Order: sequence, then structure tokens, then C-alpha cells
Amino acid sequence: MDTQQDFTNESFALLPSVLAGVAVAIVLAPKDDYFLGNFMFWWIPQAIVLGILISFTSRPAVVSGAAVILAIYLAAYGSWLSLTAINDNGLGILGYLFSLPGAAVGAIAGAYFIKQRNYQRAVVVGSVAAASTLVGLVLNQLLLCNTLMYCGF
Repeated sequence: MDTQQDFTNESFALLPSVLAGVAVAIVLAPKDDYFLGNFMFWWIPQAIVLGILISFTSRPAVVSGAAVILAIYLAAYGSWLSLTAINDNGLGILGYLFSLPGAAVGAIAGAYFIKQRNYQRAVVVGSVAAASTLVGLVLNQLLLCNTLMYCGF
């Protein structure tokens, strides 16, 4: 398989992956005078996690895999907030922020694992990055729900 062609395909998949998170943040942000601030509150933490991955010179497939999981997590978390009374005082959204360090740690661990194993196929790289990001998010959210935050279950 041509490595340059595979890298090009990875780069092509990066933009839609990142835009998925942007789209979810746009949907979640109330459409009022504070739209931009709310949008940035939802999306900037994702951008920071992705920026950390980019700073480690991760392949585009690594960033894409993490971006897809972050977008899905944001959509799920926003849906959960809208269905529960946890956000009545506005503090429920802090759980989202506090869970993202787990995503960063998981994504970085996945990127390190990918470099150690020297995976070549973009689909494998993206899947490993997505899985490690998801594991980091889930573990961090479980820790939050059992210590600082009441999650309702």
C-alpha cells in the first residue's frame, strides 16, 4: 500500500471528523445573545484535546479517531443533560469539562501505543485512537460520577 496515498486519505477524513464536533456544539449552544460564548464553551475543550494530539505530531487518523469520539460524547452528554434535572442549577455542564482530561490521557496513550506498534493502516490507527479516547472518557466519567458529581444512577 502506498504510504503517501494513505496519509492523503487520513488528511481528507480529518476535516469532517473535526467538523462533527463543531456541528454538535452549534446544535447544543442556545441561539441567543450568548451563542458564541456557549458554542466556545462546548467546542474549545475538544479543540484543546485535539491540539494536544497535533502537538505530539500524531497522524491525521489519530486526531480523526479522537475527534469522532469527542463529537459523539458531546452529543450524548448534551442529550443526557437535557433529559435530567442535573443541569437545573447550571453545574451539570461542569461534568463535561471535568471528563475531558480523561479523553486527553486516553488519546495520548492511544497515540503512543500506535507509534510503538507502528500501525500503518489508517482505519486501524483511527479505530485504536477512538477506542483509547473512549476508554479514557468512560473511566474519567465513572470516577466523576462516583466522587464529585451525582449522575443519577
